Amino acid sequence: MTIEIKELIIEASVTGETTSQPLSGRQQHQQQQNERRLIEKIKQEVLDALREYREPL
Repeated sequence: MTIEIKELIIEASVTGETTSQPLSGRQQHQQQQNERRLIEKIKQEVLDALREYREPL
């Protein structure tokens, strides 16, 4: 489980890196939306992994 969480954190870090080019208002809004979705996805995957880890106990 620890490896899964580390992989998710790495995925979030790599995906969350921003480009050096300035973004327009619309592009910035879209990027924020995408980041929120990614955070929610990762949060859900971590919670699911924790539940699976606790179930056998």
